[in-house]
Amino acid sequence: MAKKNIKGRLLIIIGTVLLSAALSLVFYNNYRQRKSNESMQAVLDDVKAQIVINTESSTGDDKNTEESKPDSFAPPSYNQNNSNQSTQEEQTVVVEEKEYIGILSVPAINLELPVMSDWSYDDLYITACRYSGSIANSDIIIAAHNYRYFFGPIDNLNSGDRITFTAIDGMVYNFEVSQSQLVDGKDSAAMKAGSDDWDLTLFTCTWSGTSRLAVRAHLITE
Repeated sequence: MAKKNIKGRLLIIIGTVLLSAALSLVFYNNYRQRKSNESMQAVLDDVKAQIVINTESSTGDDKNTEESKPDSFAPPSYNQNNSNQSTQEEQTVVVEEKEYIGILSVPAINLELPVMSDWSYDDLYITACRYSGSIANSDIIIAAHNYRYFFGPIDNLNSGDRITFTAIDGMVYNFEVSQSQLVDGKDSAAMKAGSDDWDLTLFTCTWSGTSRLAVRAHLITE
């Protein structure tokens, strides 16, 4: 009987420890998400301000010509030597020593994020990051953590939902969601595959961490 009591107490202690660890992890994750969101919002405001400045300066005082105000979609063209790095022709702005290429907006899930030019695991705690490709080459892939303020809600996107990317030069690119798919977390080739069928990909980790949710979208011209 005594042995059963001891075993019961040990199980209770172990259960309490595990529950405490789980609650601590939840509290830490919530704290990390809040801090990341606060940092991201500050960066977003700064990038927005610089886009406005670039847009205003690009029109000039006496140069409201057809060239400065194009009637049709005409993305800047450049040759990309490294898909994870910005090029000479691609405009970026620097905020807190990090380069940004634009702002991503997804109205259906009330999402707006600055997009960093390059990515690293540490940078993903700050905001969304370009994983590879470019807007100009119609093969850009953007990654972000599955935080509720970042890419956590993208699993709620449906075919036909709009995605907007505003580049630093003020150009606005509109996309429409085509499909969502699960990709093995270690299969980078599969993440980049099929770029002829999509122009933009947003992806994030699933809660298991073993796979990635990829939302594919195609460019629409208006």
